Amino acid sequence: MAGLLVAGAAVHNVGTAATEADLLYGGRILERAGYDAGSGAFGDPTRFETQIAATLAVQDAVLRATPLAEGLPLNQPREPKDILFGGQGLCYDRSRAIEKILTGLGFEVRHLAIYSTREHGRLRALMTPGVDSHALTEVKTEKGWMLVDSNARWIGLDAEGRVYAAEDIQGRNPFAMAWAPEVPEQISWPRFDGPFTYVIGLFSRHGGFFPPYTPVPDVNYAQLLYNIY
Repeated sequence: MAGLLVAGAAVHNVGTAATEADLLYGGRILERAGYDAGSGAFGDPTRFETQIAATLAVQDAVLRATPLAEGLPLNQPREPKDILFGGQGLCYDRSRAIEKILTGLGFEVRHLAIYSTREHGRLRALMTPGVDSHALTEVKTEKGWMLVDSNARWIGLDAEGRVYAAEDIQGRNPFAMAWAPEVPEQISWPRFDGPFTYVIGLFSRHGGFFPPYTPVPDVNYAQLLYNIY
C-alpha cells in the first residue's frame, strides 16, 4: 500500500526542473523580446543587481510572448514552448514560463497560488470553485524571496531596495506603497489590498494543468514543504 501511495504521488508530482526544450524555447522567448539568452547574459547571478535585471527581463519577455490574455486549454502542456507558439496565456500559464526560464538561468523559484479570503475563511476559500485567485512566482534573491507578477510588469521591490514575498504583503496595501523605479506597473491582482491566503507549490486544484490530467490537484511536493517551514 505504501508503495502504491509513493508511486501515485510521483506520477502526480509537477516537475519544476528546466528541460532541454525549456532551455531552447525559453531562450527564444528572451531573444524575441530583445534579450541575450546566453549563460551569464545578465551578469553574476549571485549579485542582487543581476537577480533583479534577469527577473525583470524574463517577466517582460513572457508578457511580450503572450499578447492574448487567454488561458491555454486544460489537459494539454503549458510549458515555454506552448506559450511561445500559442501566443497566449493567463497567470497560471505565464507564471509557469517565468519559473522555467528563471530556473534555466540558475535561479531558485517557487510557485504560489493565492486566494482572496475577503468573503470566505482560509479553508473555504481553498475549497470554493471560482473564488478570486491569482498565480504568481517568488524568486530567491540575495535579500530574500521576492514576488514576481505574471500579468503585469511588477515585482516586489520597493523604493528603498527591500524585497517582498507574499507573507510580507499580508496586512499591507501594495497599491499605496512606493515601489522601485524599475517597477513600471502595479500588481495585476486587485484583491491584494485585502486579506488572502496562499499555498506554495500548488499549481491547480482541479488537476487539468499537468499530466496525468486527473482530478487530483497539480502540486510539487518539494515546494509544498515551504508551507510548513
